[in-house]
Amino acid sequence: MLVYKNTKSGQYLIYLNDSNSDEVQLISPTGDIVSLNKSLLTDPIEYSKDELYEKGIITPEQVKSFDEYTKPKNNDVIDDVVSRFGRMSSEEQKQFIEQLGEMLEEEGIVDKE
Repeated sequence: MLVYKNTKSGQYLIYLNDSNSDEVQLISPTGDIVSLNKSLLTDPIEYSKDELYEKGIITPEQVKSFDEYTKPKNNDVIDDVVSRFGRMSSEEQKQFIEQLGEMLEEEGIVDKE
């Protein structure tokens, strides 16, 4: 995890991405996502999230925001599948369920009957 230190406030901010050539998107100690000019920041340092948290460099609010920002957006995929399923004919739904069941059995997620 990359963190920058604000040269004026002394606070550490978690790096997310470059906003543009002069600014970076960061997570503030309060957990807010902000964009700051690179000239206001020290060079980034890289540590593990656990190490930064244990040393008190980052806050619980930052960790929560970072985890939410970086977690997979699985709900979008699930919503899409549910929506498509609802638009299928009953025959297509049956075929889909059969194929899904076979896949889950092959993966060992459900037991074969």
